[in-house]
Amino acid sequence: MDMPAVTEDSRGVDIGQLRAQLRLSVPERVRTMVAAANTMIAIREAACGSPQSVGT
Repeated sequence: MDMPAVTEDSRGVDIGQLRAQLRLSVPERVRTMVAAANTMIAIREAACGSPQSVGT
């Protein structure tokens, strides 16, 4: 039986996702990270009920 390909490094980081990000241009990479951050902010606001500063 074949062993499955390693998809994560020792920290649990998805290697395929890293490679996909590195194939993007810098502006594209920034745009995807901004979109991810905005999504996380929206999730936090929905869960907490109001916007809060990080660390407060």
